[in-house]
Amino acid sequence: MVSAYSALLLREQSRLFIEALEDSSLLVAPYESYKRISSEHICWQLINQKLAETLFIKKEKRESELLLDDAKKRYLKFPDDYPGLEGKVKQHYIASYLDITPVSLSRIRSQLKRT
Repeated sequence: MVSAYSALLLREQSRLFIEALEDSSLLVAPYESYKRISSEHICWQLINQKLAETLFIKKEKRESELLLDDAKKRYLKFPDDYPGLEGKVKQHYIASYLDITPVSLSRIRSQLKRT
C-alpha cells in the first residue's frame, strides 16, 4: 500500500507526492470503503496492524540513521535498503533522501572510487 499515511488518517491534503519510476498498475479505493471492509473482516484488521507496525519501524530506523550515521554510512546502506534503485533515480533525489547536498554525494562517491 502506498499513501501519505498521516494525511489519510487526518483527512488532510497531503503535502507529499509519489512518482512511479516504472509503468505501474494501481488499485485505488476510497478511504471510507477501505475502513468499512477493515471493520468487517479480521484479516484486514491484521493487515492494518502489521502495516502500522512496519511504518513505525521504518520511521524510527530512518530517524536514527539521520541522527546517528554520517553521510558516507547512509550512502553505503542505500543500495542494501533499495537494491537497483540507484541506477533508476537521479542523484539529486538520492542526495535529498540521504539529507546531503548533491555535491556532498558526488564527493562521497569519488572517495569510494579511490579506495
